[in-house]
Amino acid sequence: MTLREDNIEKYNPKHKKCKFCGEILLDKRQTYCGIPCQKEQKKIRDKAKQKSVKWHKARGVTKKKLDTLWSKKVRERDGKCLYCEGTKNLNAHHIYSRKNHSTRWDMSNGCTLCVSHHKFDRKFAAHDTPIEFSKWLISYYGEDFLDQLKLKANGRNDKTHQEWWDILNTEER
Repeated sequence: MTLREDNIEKYNPKHKKCKFCGEILLDKRQTYCGIPCQKEQKKIRDKAKQKSVKWHKARGVTKKKLDTLWSKKVRERDGKCLYCEGTKNLNAHHIYSRKNHSTRWDMSNGCTLCVSHHKFDRKFAAHDTPIEFSKWLISYYGEDFLDQLKLKANGRNDKTHQEWWDILNTEER
């Protein structure tokens, strides 16, 4: 139901407008005035999505590729859960969050945990029991190592994605 010129007096400023053509809608639940506008908007969204995919492919080394490589390298380096020494269902865990770009792909910022100790164990899981995890980190790595890592994490990232890629590919196992 769209607003036509013959019933313009019914216009209420609270009414929504069609996302494509801007025509005023009488039904608040509507997003488009009709199927044609909806289809045209979808075409525009699809074109934008294709451009985005092409751009990401053209960029070369992406965050996702780096995350995958970093995870693989950390798991290869440790080869077991550092907490329980299990060797099945291993995850690479960031000691400092991936939000810290200066240590996101730094091998020293990673430790290998089994999936249980990474996320699911109620007594000890890196994501669910942070206090216990922090205590274990101190006992396993030592305070000096963690202090140095903290300085790195709070520092500035001056490396490009390509430089991180090269570093990870030359890291010794």
